[in-house]
Amino acid sequence: MRTPPLPGWGIGFGLCLKQGKGYLSEIGWQRESFAPGGLDGFLFVFPARGMLSEKGWYHGLFVPAERTGLFFWREGAEKMALKTKVKICGVKTPHAARAAREAGADFIGLIFAGSARRVDISAACRIREAAGGVPLVGVFKNQPLAFVLAAAARCVLDIVQLHGNEPPEWLDEISLPVFRSVAVGADGKFSFPLDAWAKARAFVFDRARADGTSGGAGQPFCWRGLELGAMAAKAVIAGGLTPGNVGQAIRALHPFAVDVAGGVEIDGEKSPELIREFIKNARGADADA
Repeated sequence: MRTPPLPGWGIGFGLCLKQGKGYLSEIGWQRESFAPGGLDGFLFVFPARGMLSEKGWYHGLFVPAERTGLFFWREGAEKMALKTKVKICGVKTPHAARAAREAGADFIGLIFAGSARRVDISAACRIREAAGGVPLVGVFKNQPLAFVLAAAARCVLDIVQLHGNEPPEWLDEISLPVFRSVAVGADGKFSFPLDAWAKARAFVFDRARADGTSGGAGQPFCWRGLELGAMAAKAVIAGGLTPGNVGQAIRALHPFAVDVAGGVEIDGEKSPELIREFIKNARGADADA
């Protein structure tokens, strides 16, 4: 099992959770693996021996927003925190949004930029209702900041994803969490100022297009060539993912999330069966990690 530091933060009666492998507070709440959108649940930790001991056992109660779990070892809490998120992108209809929600998707992506999967504001609002509580990610590319802000407000978006030549200064103008796309070559190499976008919530690594931007190419890149290091906790892997290869991508990179659009479509429309298969295989890869 992979055992990187458990990311997140917490507060408990004046004591804080230490970011790392050891808990510092006994009672607090935990954000799950840099999860956008807020707190995922409450974490009550009671150290059994050696509060900061790497070999110490920690027992307690973790209550996620969507389900309840009782863990008697720290490993159990880490397994839940390290669940790879799944984003179903390019959703165009309420029917597809319901299929993604019912299959267990963590994010639903709506494309406002030029694309065959583009939606307008009215369609996005209908999808918002069908998505229920699943966070909506609005995808934009080289559109005015005013339009991005207006669409986010009218459609009640939870996250903004930027795919064009937007400047990092936009991070100070957009109040929502931001996913920033990174164009990756076929060999898995990229050239992007990650430091300038350090405040972005996540980076979407996608196959580069001819114009140097990313998104919509539908082609995978060499996952082994992508050197993420600590950035894996903020990495979203996209590009050519399908139910058949998503598990391989997760096992190779251990990303924060995976992102699929065309890989769960038949004749340009989202397939509920493929969505379910994709998410099932992603969850299976997590169980193997």
